[in-house]
Amino acid sequence: MKPQDLGLAILSGSILVIFGLIPGLLHSLAAGVRNALDSVSSAAPPPEIEYDKKHRPIWLAGLGVMFVVLSVLEYLSNPQ
Repeated sequence: MKPQDLGLAILSGSILVIFGLIPGLLHSLAAGVRNALDSVSSAAPPPEIEYDKKHRPIWLAGLGVMFVVLSVLEYLSNPQ
């Protein structure tokens, strides 16, 4: 594993952690993409969807941490 690959793995894992820890970020991103696609396909304004409770996908943050840890361990285990 090259240092560039390690940096990319850490960046990807960090993004997963951010999406997992900030409540409603993943839902807002999905709603934004859905609204953008609806606005392109039709002339009517997109409906506003509000969520009563913002959920945090903690499993996504755990997956990101696991991805970073495994990438660092792989980088350290393979001497170059």
